[in-house]
Parts: sequence; structure tokens; C-alpha cells
Amino acid sequence: MTQGSEQAPAGWYPDPHSPERMRYFDGEMWTNHFHHPGRLPDIGKWLSSTFTVFGRYWQGAAALTLGTSLVGGLGVWLALRVLIADVAIVDERLINVGAGTVFGGVAVVLFAVVWQGFGWLAMSRFMQRAHFQAAPTVADSLQHALRRLSRYLAIVFSLALAALLVMLIVALLTVAVPALGVIALLALLVGGVWVMVKLAFLFVAIAVAPPGTPMLQASADVSSGRFWGVLGRLALLTIGLAVAGQIIAVGLGDFGQFIDPDELAEVVRVRGETVIIRDFTVEALLPSTGKLIVALIINSIVQGASAIISTSALTRLYLDSGAPSEL
Repeated sequence: MTQGSEQAPAGWYPDPHSPERMRYFDGEMWTNHFHHPGRLPDIGKWLSSTFTVFGRYWQGAAALTLGTSLVGGLGVWLALRVLIADVAIVDERLINVGAGTVFGGVAVVLFAVVWQGFGWLAMSRFMQRAHFQAAPTVADSLQHALRRLSRYLAIVFSLALAALLVMLIVALLTVAVPALGVIALLALLVGGVWVMVKLAFLFVAIAVAPPGTPMLQASADVSSGRFWGVLGRLALLTIGLAVAGQIIAVGLGDFGQFIDPDELAEVVRVRGETVIIRDFTVEALLPSTGKLIVALIINSIVQGASAIISTSALTRLYLDSGAPSEL
């Protein structure tokens, strides 16, 4: 494919063999990825492609998600153990919590946000190349995620500040004029669903869209003219993963718990309508090192499987909508 005497840039173009659909040109050759403008694939085809890609590239996807989950989880857990080593409840009062503990906790939360975003970006990149059948690799995905991480952080923290501002305004309205507060809460609920759908593909856009692309717009455009179709697919995905997660949690029982259930039962006792909390150190609630390692592995596997499926599904919807993507 050429434009004049020069090679055309990577992007969506009318398929030479079926002009009614678009086909992705990677800058060198036609790929086997198509989409029909204004349409989404039916749910059966979408789910089929979601799991088919995982079946083809599960080794790399599993290595990527398990690696990031284990490293991040272990880092957070070790930091928390250090921070709460002396924290205790005495006479139902929290003691040994100082400025260092608070700032350390904030630092751990920030690390978790950054690391989680890094993992999402890497998995989105991996799944994008997998759906394009473009030989995805763990190394490329990690390098690509690192290059896009600053953009992710800037957008996420900006959205977090905007969300806090909106909630503050609603809270002030509720206190000042209760009737307006109720209306604002209802509007926030409806608007929240709309925003959720529009931003559902933001991480995918940050990971795979060409540089210079307005990421918020790229995510929002996925549901443009097909809002209810996208909402239905997102709801189906969310409910399916939630039910599967609950079944797994029930099956595992006490395995995979980061709090020792026996010790917790000794600390907190309920007698009728009275809750009795005896003195204890927070560290005493934590499992042994062996149980901790088992819990980390189990949770990494469960969360990793969920991340692979959800990322594959969201990436597929993003690509099938004709949203901007680069290889």
C-alpha cells in the first residue's frame, strides 16, 4: 500500500478486498485485523477472540502478570510490615502511629498506584500486539509501559483531583441545601456510569495509541454512537469476573488470606450486641512467612488471570472500535 511514492503510515484503511470494512495496515503490510465503522462485534465473537488470544500467548501473558503482581505485592507487604511493626491497640486506642507511619503509608499507596499502572500498561501493550498477531514479547511490553508511565501518572492524578473536587462540591451542596444535595447525588450516580464507560479504555489508549493522541478522547470515542452496547459488554465482563472470583474465594477458604483468621477471631469477639476488642499488636494478625508466600502466590495467580482476561477483552473492544493504535 502506498500514498504516491511513499509508504502509507500505520493505521486503519478501507480493506481492498471488502471496502465496507476497515483493515489495519502496520506501515509495511496488511494485518488480519478488521473492524466495521460504527459497529462492535457480537458478544460471542468478542468473547471468543478474547480467550483465543490468551490460548495462543498465555505463556508471555502469564509471565508478565505474575511477575508484576508478585514483585508489587511483595514490595507492598514488606513495606507495610515495617511500618506497622509497633502499631497496636491498647484499651481500644491506636498507639505507636506517628508522622513517619502516616507518610510511609502514603508512600506505599503511591508505589502501589504507580506499579499497578505500570502492570496495566504492559499488559495492554502485550494484548494489543497479541490481537494483531504481531509477536508480543514481555521485554517489549515492559519497555513500552515504562515510556508511557509518566503520561499515565499525569492523567490519573489529574482525574483523581477532579473527582475529589466534584465530591467536595456535592458534599457542600448536601450540607447547605439538602434537597439540592439529593439531586446532585442522583446526577453524580448517573454521570458516574457515563464517565465509567467513557474512561473504561483509558489505560488501553495510553498504552497503545500513537504519541500525540488525545487519550481521553480516544477512550471516549470507543462508545461513541454505541454507548449501550459497550455498557452491556462491560457489565457482562464485570459480573462474570466477580462471580468467578467469589467462587474461587469460597473454594480457597482460609488459603490466600493476608490476615490470620484464627488470631482475628481471638482479638475481636461479639457477645450479643457488644463487640469486645482485646489489646493486640497489628503484627500479630499477620500470617507466618510461609503462609504469606502462599497467599502472595495464590492472589497473584487469581488476580493475574482476571487481569489477563479483562485486559484482553478491553483491548479487543478498543481495537474493534477503530480507535487509534500503533504497533
